[in-house]
Amino acid sequence: MSDDYDNPWKEAIEQYFKEFVAFFFPKAYKKTNWSKGYVFPDKELRKITRKAEVSRKYVDKPVQVWLKNKSEIWAAVHIDVQSQTEKDFSKRMYVTVHIFFDIM
Repeated sequence: MSDDYDNPWKEAIEQYFKEFVAFFFPKAYKKTNWSKGYVFPDKELRKITRKAEVSRKYVDKPVQVWLKNKSEIWAAVHIDVQSQTEKDFSKRMYVTVHIFFDIM
């Protein structure tokens, strides 16, 4: 059984998403209508992707937010804490991004 380094980070980002965006993406933070809230539909998406060929092939934290101009946008927060070198890491990240676009 391997150690789970990703889930604590994912939970922290979900719990402190507004602060996460403010710190790492200040321009996006200013454009977001925080009064409308935000939604993490990842549990629903996992039901859709449960039968995926490789269980790690899903976007970790898709999030739905609303901008001040009233448009709705989707973003993908992908956290992958590496405790060791992974040969195909860049390929896996590429596939992850494309899966997000395919399901959204």
